Amino acid sequence: MKKSKEKRRRIRSEIGGDIDLTSDDIDDRNSMEGQSQLSKGKGKSKESGTGESVGGLSRFFAPRTTPGAQPSIKSSMCSNEMIVKAKMAVARWWYDANLPFNAAQSKFYQPAIDAMTAIGPGFKGPSLYELRGNLLKMAVNESVDTSGLRKDAETLFNIFDEVVQEIGAENLVQFITDNDASYKAAGKKLQQKYGSFYWSPCAAHCIDLMLENFSDPRYFPLIDDTIKKAKKITKFIYNHGWVLALMRKYFTKGHDLCRPAVTRFATNFLSIQCLLLFKKELRQMFTCDKWIASNHSKSSIGKEIAEIILEDKEFWVQCQFIVKVSEPLVRVLRLVDGDEKPAMGYLYDAMERAKENIKARCNNK
Repeated sequence: MKKSKEKRRRIRSEIGGDIDLTSDDIDDRNSMEGQSQLSKGKGKSKESGTGESVGGLSRFFAPRTTPGAQPSIKSSMCSNEMIVKAKMAVARWWYDANLPFNAAQSKFYQPAIDAMTAIGPGFKGPSLYELRGNLLKMAVNESVDTSGLRKDAETLFNIFDEVVQEIGAENLVQFITDNDASYKAAGKKLQQKYGSFYWSPCAAHCIDLMLENFSDPRYFPLIDDTIKKAKKITKFIYNHGWVLALMRKYFTKGHDLCRPAVTRFATNFLSIQCLLLFKKELRQMFTCDKWIASNHSKSSIGKEIAEIILEDKEFWVQCQFIVKVSEPLVRVLRLVDGDEKPAMGYLYDAMERAKENIKARCNNK
């Protein structure tokens, strides 16, 4: 069979006729001895205008990765052990990266593997810096500069609608925005127009608004006053390098009082939690010989900070109360803003638990 194919190729190449290649012939050409004759025949076909290039035939055949497509000669010759080894290499990376299993259903999954195998052994995958840098910029098609636009519902709706049309409504499941009134109106209008996906407010933004209400002076003036005092303490320490170095070196063992969080108000509550955690160390620092001998202890702001930490008992009582009330919500905020796992399946249960926890901490009031 193999010899007869070779003979047909040789005869057709000699007379300069068309070469009717099948998909098997295309894959076999790299392993056949008559490759040079085939190339010669292709050249004559192009010159005479009667033939068609091999590359032009590729559009008539399904890709090798299409379900049911005929495998290539190279892949057919691979042993089952080699296939299992390749799949295990992908699986180990998959498990180590903690990727969700449904990521294998992505339309970009198989094309990525095809692109790597086309290059062959030695291909180095993109680095961390490439993934979060140039490649990310290339993957993001478009960003909209809204700095000069009014953030009303109609303007936002038009912007969102352009994005949906570009991506395709059939490719969307959920559209998430901030919980601001104009964003809510635009999101609901978008959902009504298409009806194929849901609009939802950002969970992190909603929780941040709850924390903001906790510190609203109209409703909770004591909490607002405590947060202002806590800010004054941290601002004083971090604005004076000598005081910060003293705290880190001798008292907190390198730990900081400010813990940046995903939202501004969460940062305030986490900072109060840190102040309460290092209450003993702070009181020791503002009574140590190094502090007393320093010029900072003699300044008006230094005396004010020392008085809050050493003598203001109500401040520490309020800090305990604030942590007691806010900690369950901050935990939920960490859950919804984390990257470890999708949070939607846990969000409602987490909020119910947080409400019950806050209620129990406040003695069911």
